[in-house]
Amino acid sequence: LPAIGAIMASIQQGIAIPDDLAIAGFGDLNLSALLPVPLTTVKIKAREMGECAARLVVDHLNGDHSGTRQIDVGYEIVVRQSA
Repeated sequence: LPAIGAIMASIQQGIAIPDDLAIAGFGDLNLSALLPVPLTTVKIKAREMGECAARLVVDHLNGDHSGTRQIDVGYEIVVRQSA
């Protein structure tokens, strides 16, 4: 949402996006594509993150206390007109 606010405020101030200011957001909300200047975003894989988190909880409840793990579920950059 901060990036959406930045786009709207920039437009009100006459700042040209992306010529004068490039803006990118995080999360790829549906609204991102519908803005006056569609927002470039980083799209996260929320479902995969949730599945991994659930597996970690179940593993922990089943006695796996092996410590910190790093799991990469990836991401996607959705390029639109704002950057």
